[in-house]
Amino acid sequence: MCSNRNATAHSPDAQTANVLQVGSVIIAELESRIHEQEVSIASANSGQTIYLHDPYASYKASMTAKAQNVWGLKYEFSAQFGLPSRPGSALHSREPSVSAPSRPSSSQRLGDVPIQVRQTLLTTFLPYSADLGFFLDSSEFCNSVVSSSPTHPVTPALMYTVFLIACRLSGSAQISALEPELLSRAVASTAHVLSIATTSSGEHPGFKVLQAIQSHVLLAQYFFLTGRKLEGKYSVTLAVSLVLGTRMHRIRSEEESSQGQALHPSGYTGYSSGPGFPPPQTPKEESQRINAFWTVLALNSRWTAIEGTSTSLAYWVPAMRVDTPWPWVRLGSSTRSSSTIQKFLASAPDDGNSPMASHSKACILLEQAFELENRVAEGSTSGQQFLSVFNNLAALTARFITELPSIQSIQESTQSESGSPGNGSSKKRALLVIHTLARVALIKLYSLHEATNPSSSSERARAQQFQFEAAKEAAQMIAMVDLRRAAFVDPIMAMLWCIIAQVLSAQGVRGRGQLEIQSYVDLIMQAMSMLAPRSSLMSDQLVKLQGSSR
Repeated sequence: MCSNRNATAHSPDAQTANVLQVGSVIIAELESRIHEQEVSIASANSGQTIYLHDPYASYKASMTAKAQNVWGLKYEFSAQFGLPSRPGSALHSREPSVSAPSRPSSSQRLGDVPIQVRQTLLTTFLPYSADLGFFLDSSEFCNSVVSSSPTHPVTPALMYTVFLIACRLSGSAQISALEPELLSRAVASTAHVLSIATTSSGEHPGFKVLQAIQSHVLLAQYFFLTGRKLEGKYSVTLAVSLVLGTRMHRIRSEEESSQGQALHPSGYTGYSSGPGFPPPQTPKEESQRINAFWTVLALNSRWTAIEGTSTSLAYWVPAMRVDTPWPWVRLGSSTRSSSTIQKFLASAPDDGNSPMASHSKACILLEQAFELENRVAEGSTSGQQFLSVFNNLAALTARFITELPSIQSIQESTQSESGSPGNGSSKKRALLVIHTLARVALIKLYSLHEATNPSSSSERARAQQFQFEAAKEAAQMIAMVDLRRAAFVDPIMAMLWCIIAQVLSAQGVRGRGQLEIQSYVDLIMQAMSMLAPRSSLMSDQLVKLQGSSR
């Protein structure tokens, strides 16, 4: 029986089943933790029986009135959509709360959002679409949203998550008033995005899955932005389950091609994807699947590393090995790929040089640095093994940094007619995030090296110097990006900047120039202050940083 089980475990279908089983366990655990967190907060607010009431009745009434004025509605939002009104709660939060999602009505329609409001929200969203991990065709998406008969229908889940984030980033009080209702709709529609029957002949099932993944990615970004990290992780886990369940980690797999898998005319490797997820119809759709996978992997890797939680995508495990090519690599009909991440970590040259590929690599390096720390803490890595892994990762990360374009090399483009930052600003923000991720990976590696060499003062001093240089460079780069007009920077930066500030402060305690150290810390705090109004996570981390610097 053991041999039969082992043989079955190595088949693609069994691997997929195992992955989905792991994903469902993680999802169940996260749901339980969210529920426990809500109950504990409610219990802390009241030592007696909790009576469900609505402490924000008057506030919500005024917000609803404002929202109805913006949308031009003469009826309650929830009435037409079959969505429940948010129940009263004893939880006090400055962020909109979420009721338990219910299945949207089959008659749910998007027409109650006026075109003018849609255009306003899209204008706010588009300059930050790349920062947010939007991997679909933005022009196609916008045309579909504003068209009365779109060629490529947009699911309610995707439209509402885009509108929700745009609402959060908007500087308009009237538009911001829509946020609670949009959050309710986004959560409810995303929860059932794949179970709603397809009614349009123009909607390809594979594209519907892509929209579902995109919705989960954007909803995760919203939750991270607003400081609701547990709910963000939940959305990431759902996205991971989708990309693994549809085997997007094995796109163009050399192994599956050698096993005689069918080849689609587009050049796409066939696989056992299960019903409802056929091969892509065009090379463009294949490219979007590749981009979807790497977007989800990067999101999972950086937050798993920073939060110290169990990963939902352990690409170092054989069942989750990634064969998918790096994003935006030119693919021919015979292009095949294998062990993409393992080859990168082994310092093998590759053609993954696009901004999305570089971002994914930076997130992988960060996760690997924190994973090494976990192995050291567990005692599963011997001194010699640690040194070997450390040297490889440190050298790879340092080389990766030197090969990145400098932020100064990006030409600042003019702002759009709406006053939003131009494309050059987006590229600069992206590079700032990539450079910062890589330097925090270096900081983590050398802090580990320092901790594992307690008896060698010279090694400790060397490790401290490397940490300081990486932190100083990360702080100095902030001045190269104009954040005064930026409504969004990846919320992971709130966590990374705090790590960098802590390293700098520690160097100040060790006797380095206080004025120099303080100037770098001030750069970080100024950047966080600019972004705090639209990001509760940034605001909370800034308060912690200010408290520790006193």
